[in-house]
Amino acid sequence: MDPGEPDANPRNPERPDANGGNGPAGPDGLPMIAAMDLDEPAARRLRFPIEPGRAGAGVDLAIDVDALLAAAGPVRSAALLADGGRAGTAVWRLSEELGLVLAVDGFPPPLPDPTLSGQITAVHVLGQVFATGAAPAFALATLGLSPHTPAAILRPFLRGAERTLADAEAALAGGRVHRAAEPIVGLAVVGSLDPSDRLRPGGARPGDRLVLTKPLGAGLVLAGQDRRGMRESWLAAAIEAMTRFDGPVPLLARRHRLGGAAHVGGAGLLGAAASLARGAGCRIVLEARELPALPGALELAAAGVEDEGATRVRDAVAPLLTLDLRLDPLLVALAADPQTAGGLLLAVPPTRLEPVLRDLIAAGVRGWVVGRVEAAARPEIVLG
Repeated sequence: MDPGEPDANPRNPERPDANGGNGPAGPDGLPMIAAMDLDEPAARRLRFPIEPGRAGAGVDLAIDVDALLAAAGPVRSAALLADGGRAGTAVWRLSEELGLVLAVDGFPPPLPDPTLSGQITAVHVLGQVFATGAAPAFALATLGLSPHTPAAILRPFLRGAERTLADAEAALAGGRVHRAAEPIVGLAVVGSLDPSDRLRPGGARPGDRLVLTKPLGAGLVLAGQDRRGMRESWLAAAIEAMTRFDGPVPLLARRHRLGGAAHVGGAGLLGAAASLARGAGCRIVLEARELPALPGALELAAAGVEDEGATRVRDAVAPLLTLDLRLDPLLVALAADPQTAGGLLLAVPPTRLEPVLRDLIAAGVRGWVVGRVEAAARPEIVLG
């Protein structure tokens, strides 16, 4: 037998062991994550099935969870600090000095490689925590496994997530696996912060400059993985960006007394800008020609590649968005591109801009100035 092939199930030679050799099973036959030995080398070379255009955070249910929650009525606890959305991240005040952050997200695996998918998933949800200024503490994995996906693939995924969380001084405490029509990978991360010193979309102020901490185009590169003309160097650059997290940013934000921030995730840069605009009641002006792009992202967009989530991004921000009609359509596509493990969009007072950019570089985080905040009678986004 090829050493890379799964061992046969002695109970059924035609089918691999349903538990994948991963330890005790739960009541539904799926492995219990807490029982896995994540340091044990993987015995199988397994890969997630990836459908082009449906990988990573750009693919989401076409359901506005915030709208559903709003229709259910206001939150009846003053302890919940609403910071521009309740769907994926919540901040809960325990006392005047201590607050908890919970961030959760899940999506189809961004890459066939399960270890890299684990790393990228952890970076993505950590970014939501860092966007509040919090320090992550621990995480639970929440995973959907299709009947045709061997359960043993969870081991390298969890190993990748665990090691990335450890780099952020957080722990993978356990999790749960569910049946799903297609593989879904996700984490719920808990962190802590000082409620009076948190980052939030409503912290942006007119005059602030907008600093982006990662280049855009991850959705385009992931959607183009199997396209003719795709270069290995483009995917390698995207993987490097998606596996690098913005851990130094919360400390830097406190040092420079920053107040406004948003995570650039599945709603793309335009979605992050909408969070700032709605949270602060202001106009967000994005300078399209200053947007940094991952290698190959614009070339793939020119070839007609698009993450299927990009349409939902454009539809969601359309009521707020004004476009300069002279803009290159490829730059519009870049701004709307859903990001997996994207960066942060920071609102920085102009007097602190140079020190912030300098300290970001010193901390190993690149910063690009991509726009500004202006006073407005209603929330707006201008892409010009």
